[in-house]
Amino acid sequence: MNNKKKDMLISIILISVMAVLLGINIYIVQGVRAVVWNREEYHSRLKAQQLEKSALRKIIKDRLDGNKYQRQKTVSEIIEFDEKYIPIRDDFLGKVESLSAKFESGVVNIEGLKQLTAERIDASEIFKQELSSINMVPGPIEDFYGSLSEFLEKDIEKWNLILTYYSRGDLQEELDLDQKNVNDLYHKAEDERARIYTAYELESLLK
Repeated sequence: MNNKKKDMLISIILISVMAVLLGINIYIVQGVRAVVWNREEYHSRLKAQQLEKSALRKIIKDRLDGNKYQRQKTVSEIIEFDEKYIPIRDDFLGKVESLSAKFESGVVNIEGLKQLTAERIDASEIFKQELSSINMVPGPIEDFYGSLSEFLEKDIEKWNLILTYYSRGDLQEELDLDQKNVNDLYHKAEDERARIYTAYELESLLK
């Protein structure tokens, strides 16, 4: 084999080797690129998930902070309502107690009974007016407020019936009153108030 053919053969072999090496290099590079791309994609997904979780945590935190703020605001409103309600309630209960003692003292004069009854009606009507003048009633208190208003309506109605009875000339007919149910309305209202105050950790205001 002459030198020219040898050189050509060597060249062909070198070219073939280089082509194989180049193919291997391209394969390796593509494989590395695929690994890198997969890793980048994984990290992108992971970052997206972390951002999503972070956003969710913020939403939950904001919601909890909002709930906490709303609860504190409601507690403040209940305390403000209580400061207005207690004095007028205690004044009403004081009048009722005083008038009850006078009724139980054995008044036999019809005019005296009519006077005491009229005073009892006035006590409930004043309480009702003062209660309605409280222009801010927190949401949780609305059921209590409604029950108390219902009690006062029935209480005034009851005492007006009694006054009408005393105002008649003939008192032989017995007056039929559902006294227990009227009183139950007041206790129902106060029970509802106690439930709400307990739910908002305001039990100290019930003492």
